[in-house]
Amino acid sequence: MLPGSAALARHGGNWHVVGRASVASDGGETNEGFSGAPAVSGDGSIVAFTSEADSLVPGDSNESEDVFVHNRVTGRTRRVSVASDGSQASGGNSSSAAVSGDGRIVAFWSAADNLVPRDSNGIVDVFVHNRATGRTGRVSVARDGSQAAGPSLGPALSGDGRTVAFQDTANLWCPATATATTTCSSRSGRRHRAARSPAPQATTC
Repeated sequence: MLPGSAALARHGGNWHVVGRASVASDGGETNEGFSGAPAVSGDGSIVAFTSEADSLVPGDSNESEDVFVHNRVTGRTRRVSVASDGSQASGGNSSSAAVSGDGRIVAFWSAADNLVPRDSNGIVDVFVHNRATGRTGRVSVARDGSQAAGPSLGPALSGDGRTVAFQDTANLWCPATATATTTCSSRSGRRHRAARSPAPQATTC
């Protein structure tokens, strides 16, 4: 017998079990709104997605899009667009999840201003949430830690979750050559790289 959120589908002559990931931990369906923009871990056990629903986890009352993770092995669904103390996002939507290979690290953008201390720029930032520790950090900051003056979007993660790439409209990494074009930035520990696009060749600084 298949669970209520699963179905059979045929592809390439073979039958496969297809499951719905945008469900609560008890298998309950979303009560309203959009769920989409999925990202999947390397082994397929972890699915991150964006949802407008407020029925996926208890205490979801921010009336905003949030980022969730569904564990296809345990059936548990958790909200990851939260502060390190578990507080829900306030002040705007969160979306566009990226997942590390083992599913432990989730990156996303958010317009919320309470996910980390001293977030006062009033714009969209890129954050990383560690599912193992519960810690959330902001990565769309300059080398000196100053916050961005323009939106940061489109996060992508390396397989080990240590490097985050994102679209940077604030020219955080190459201020001497700042223009209106978008910069693709990456952050890995204390190393920072930037490649301006479009351009004939990538610029590193």
